[in-house]
Amino acid sequence: MRLFTAARLVIRDFLRHNRTVRLLLSGALQALETFRSPAGSNAIADSLRTLALAGRLTPDSCSAGKIERDINDRLKLWSPAEFDWERFFPESASQIVQKAIILKRPVSPDEKGVLFVAFEDQWLRLLRHAAISPLARDYHLVLSPTWSPPYDLAFSIATRMWPNPLFTILSNFDDIPVFSRLFPTVRVVRLLASSWVNANTFAPDNHLVKEYDIVMLANFAAYKRHFALFRALRDMNRRTRVLLLGRPWGGRNRSTLEDEARAFGVLDRITIMEGLSDPEMIRKLQSAKVSVILSTREGACVAVVESLFANVPVGLLRGASVGSRAYINAQTGRFLRPERLSEDLTTFVAAFADYQPRRWAVQNGISCRESSDVLNSTLKSHTAQLGHAWTQDIVPMHWRPNATFLDADDVKRMKVEYHRFASAYGVRIQFPE
Repeated sequence: MRLFTAARLVIRDFLRHNRTVRLLLSGALQALETFRSPAGSNAIADSLRTLALAGRLTPDSCSAGKIERDINDRLKLWSPAEFDWERFFPESASQIVQKAIILKRPVSPDEKGVLFVAFEDQWLRLLRHAAISPLARDYHLVLSPTWSPPYDLAFSIATRMWPNPLFTILSNFDDIPVFSRLFPTVRVVRLLASSWVNANTFAPDNHLVKEYDIVMLANFAAYKRHFALFRALRDMNRRTRVLLLGRPWGGRNRSTLEDEARAFGVLDRITIMEGLSDPEMIRKLQSAKVSVILSTREGACVAVVESLFANVPVGLLRGASVGSRAYINAQTGRFLRPERLSEDLTTFVAAFADYQPRRWAVQNGISCRESSDVLNSTLKSHTAQLGHAWTQDIVPMHWRPNATFLDADDVKRMKVEYHRFASAYGVRIQFPE
């Protein structure tokens, strides 16, 4: 039974990530759309969702170009009229936007405020229920997508419903040219979803004992590929100790991970901790020699930057499409060969003391305060180009696990705008306590 479980995990992962398989699946979806001429908002949305999936699957740039042209053609025809929100986005039913923060209040008719919204289901709540015309008159909207590349129905709808230039940060710097081709009205801010980590929160305790060799800070979803760590661990020293920090996701829980570790014969080397408070989680993260992320494709991956500021070097798979790979270098970690994972992990753990990830992260300004400056500068430059006023800067924020004002004085100062926002635009933004 253990052999069957292990083989199933390996085969399923191979099929999910194999270039040829992905190209065939993408081609089949494109062929399906070639013969369709959708009419009406819902049929067009169905088509856009299929094309978005084809775009995420294809590893071929020529194929991606054709998909992007088809998305552009369909998107021009879509409108919110008669769109079935419940069918496509039932999670948008709530009129409370939780993963958002007001970074600047409207100052005058010539100087807009700034609203930052992360996660697709949250900005869809805003677009579905808010009074868009007065909101767009009074606010710049900044979005934070969760995945890469940005072939996505939710983002496509946002570009159609927001009447002004829309701002977005990134899940991966490689997505910048894709945004420019797909969404010409979108203004890209050169920040990642992992750019809002508070360096002070993750300040290391230099007296902390290293209890674990390897930590993986990740939810328990299949795309995180915990099994790859278990398989590599099978060929490593039996005294190697691994800590898994995370939470259940997509029907996968502690028992799922235990079954997978058992299938590879390494359950006795694994410790799983879930639901820890922030201080507990950070201490446990810092109690490991190295941190690893073994997904082959995801968004920015905030855990990478959190590990760097915790002064724990990070290993990512060579060739992985993970946004925060931009921060991995000789000082912060290393890229691991998938075909030599056990070997590379062994040498990585042995050399953990040679890395200085926090020093590099601090020196290169990738924390929340510097990121707030980048966002402010981008918005200020845009308004200057339009000839509009910019007399007040945005307030700095950080994110853990929701957006929060970085400075205590801003909490009191901004609260009044949250009350006004709900009455003015018909949607409540959850106040960051």
